[in-house]
This record gives sequence, structure tokens and C-alpha cells, in this order.
Amino acid sequence: MIKSRLIAYCLFTLSPLAAAVADSGANTNGSTVEAAQWFLTLCAKSAPDLGQTSQIASAQGLRLLNENGVTKEVGEFAHTKQWAISMSGGDGVLMAVEANGGGGHNKLCSMMVPNIDGPSLRDEMIHVLNLGQPSADQPIQAPGARQAAWKDHFGPGQSLVMIYGTTRTNDRVIISRISEEPLRP
Repeated sequence: MIKSRLIAYCLFTLSPLAAAVADSGANTNGSTVEAAQWFLTLCAKSAPDLGQTSQIASAQGLRLLNENGVTKEVGEFAHTKQWAISMSGGDGVLMAVEANGGGGHNKLCSMMVPNIDGPSLRDEMIHVLNLGQPSADQPIQAPGARQAAWKDHFGPGQSLVMIYGTTRTNDRVIISRISEEPLRP
């Protein structure tokens, strides 16, 4: 299983924000195809890069929800930006992160999708990205949730992680493309 403080940070940050944004949207079943297409557009085409993700989000007309920290050339830092994504099943959240610290120099492009069938979206992502079977797919601490990981799918240190609900009470999915590199000085 991919171990990363960045994943934990993303979940910690996205979960309350995503719940608030998603609860403001429609309470219908979201489209797995729509969610997969958003992820392709926002995160899957190239390695995570906060500046590039910001440009794509701006070009797509996404509304900036939050920005914390700044990117630095040297030393420890964490820089995050989050945008609202208008989707048929309710508003989703796009999150871009760049962090340099004890866990290395990590970048992430992540998307939270509300009101969606997690296993169906997992299957759609496998099809659309030609992922094959995950290197790991196991339950996590959250009731009714699983984490699937495709380690090094996009090349060394370039992985895809999906946390998805398997019950009607846990129907949010977080999909993350993660770049893990050695710590910068």
C-alpha cells in the first residue's frame, strides 16, 4: 500500500471541505463517466504540478475555494489549492498539493466526487486509464471504505490512489495522482 503523509493530509483536508461542498449540491446519483472525464482533464494527462493544475482549473472556469501556504525553492513547505467542480451528482472538489518535508518532495492532484457508486467509478477508471488490476485494494479505517492503489502506474514514483465507499452511506470517492520524489534540500 502506498504510504504517504500527503494522502493523509489530502483526506484530512478534503473530507470536511468536500462534505460541505457536496452537501450543497444535488442529491442524485453521479455519473461515473462524467467523473472519469473530469479526472482525465484535471489530473491524469501529466504529472501533478500545482501551477499547471491552477492553469487548467482557471481555463475550465472552476471556482477557487481555498489556498493555503506557498511553494518554496528550498526548505520545508506545504502549498494547497482547492476548487469546486460542478457535476451532475453534486459539486466535487479538485485539490492540488505540493509539499517538501520529512516524507520527500510530493505533488498531488486529487479530486473528490460526491454521490457516486465507488466500485463503478473504480471500474470506469480502470477502463479509461488502462490501469489493470490495482497493486493493492483493501479496506481502510473508515466504515464501508476501501483504498485501491496502482503504484508506479505512470512511471517510477507516479501512482494513482482511489479511496471509495462501498455502501450507500459512504458514497464519496477521492481519486489522487501522486508524485513522490526525494526530499529537496
